[in-house]
Amino acid sequence: MGWRSAPSSRAALIGLGAACALLLFIFYRSVLLSPNAVLSTQSGDGLKNYYTLVQHAHGSGNFWNMNGMNHPYGEHVVYTDGHPWLSAALRSL
Repeated sequence: MGWRSAPSSRAALIGLGAACALLLFIFYRSVLLSPNAVLSTQSGDGLKNYYTLVQHAHGSGNFWNMNGMNHPYGEHVVYTDGHPWLSAALRSL
């Protein structure tokens, strides 16, 4: 029998998942309740990563090219630590 057919194993996995979710909520409550009020970093490379995501979502350029850096030539979005799939989803909003 596999783990999927045993009810006790299934209950144990659900309990473990609930315990992990509870611990995550206990330690990161402020981040989970108000994610827009938290920056992972306010300087250096972390701030650049926020900039590249917003610039690629709002700025010119295509899916793989970001014109916010290396003017006038632009830069490949992955080279700038951008997240092209996330910024493309934000661009469609």
